[in-house]
Amino acid sequence: KQESRPEVQKKLNALLITPVQRIPRYKLLLDDIIKNTPRFHPDKDNLQEARTQIDAIAWYINDQIKDYENSRIMIDIQKSLQGGVPKIIKPDRKLIKQGNLMKVNKNGGHAQPRYVILFSDMLMYCKIKGNIIQGGMLELPKSDALEVCAVLP
Repeated sequence: KQESRPEVQKKLNALLITPVQRIPRYKLLLDDIIKNTPRFHPDKDNLQEARTQIDAIAWYINDQIKDYENSRIMIDIQKSLQGGVPKIIKPDRKLIKQGNLMKVNKNGGHAQPRYVILFSDMLMYCKIKGNIIQGGMLELPKSDALEVCAVLP
């Protein structure tokens, strides 16, 4: 029951991010050590190799965080599709870009809001149902907010 209390949850979330925050600190520390290590010191090569390894780890962690955030966005989009169709969650599918655009009629009528989502293997074109939130931007998830008009392929 302790874990469900809001103040405990906040502390837990802060602790979970701590290991990720250490990597940039290690990078800075190694940079400083390398800068202050004499050119021909026997540990210089090892320090530079450690710096290269820390860089690789930092890139890997950032990629994993980005993939996780994109997965969360895809889940929000899925929750927002009318009837939950089509199913967009697939292990190999990646979200590339998403956002609002205005469809302009040939006849010069009012522009109509649309929502376009580009995945690694598919493009979805949707009508926005209901009110657009704050400055023309749609906040997801919003149940049944998107009516799918077209899916390519």
